[in-house]
Amino acid sequence: MTPPVEWHDNEPESPDFLPPKREMSLVEALERLEGVLKAAGIRADIYNHNEGVDIDLTFPDGATFKRSSSIFILDVDGYSR
Repeated sequence: MTPPVEWHDNEPESPDFLPPKREMSLVEALERLEGVLKAAGIRADIYNHNEGVDIDLTFPDGATFKRSSSIFILDVDGYSR
């Protein structure tokens, strides 16, 4: 598992920062994504197979999304404060 990000909220002259960019392995990237989804209270099962992708999402308010698709694209810009 990747180490946690160190935040410096107590230093007014130094804004929060992320460590320098580096190329992660697929396992590291999935661990980080899983951690973010868990922290947000989102349950996600996404399976890739020969016929396409099965997607099963449950959000904290109980809303759900289920679909089988031949293609799955997720493009997220992110959030910065």
